[in-house]
Amino acid sequence: MTGGQDHPGTGRRLTGEMGSAADPAEVCRALGVKDVKVLDSYDRKRLEEAIRDSLSRDEYSVIVCRRPCVLVDRQAKRGRYAVDPARCKNCGACLRLGCPAMSQAEGHVEISAMCAGCGLCVEACRFDAIHKVQ
Repeated sequence: MTGGQDHPGTGRRLTGEMGSAADPAEVCRALGVKDVKVLDSYDRKRLEEAIRDSLSRDEYSVIVCRRPCVLVDRQAKRGRYAVDPARCKNCGACLRLGCPAMSQAEGHVEISAMCAGCGLCVEACRFDAIHKVQ
């Protein structure tokens, strides 16, 4: 989900009152899906393994990722990240994350003030060019 809107999994109705929350993994199992995986979307290694495994199957497969959106979960103090242009090899691995705060600059990648501090870019960079600044 994007935009922070409520949905059946939050248990909050459009009117703002609380209701029962639907568990997407349980809904899929109830529909007969045998391969249902529940993961933390920031655990990239496990997520990539789960995607490969699911794609290799000849049956329906569902991956449910659970993690509050960094744009909505404002309580977490994550800081901000920046790129060291001297270390950046301009390989583009970090850009493949699709982060709106990251862009191509002259010979290196830049991270704007839109950075929500999730830190996924640090994991994606094999050259240790990305570091926390706040």
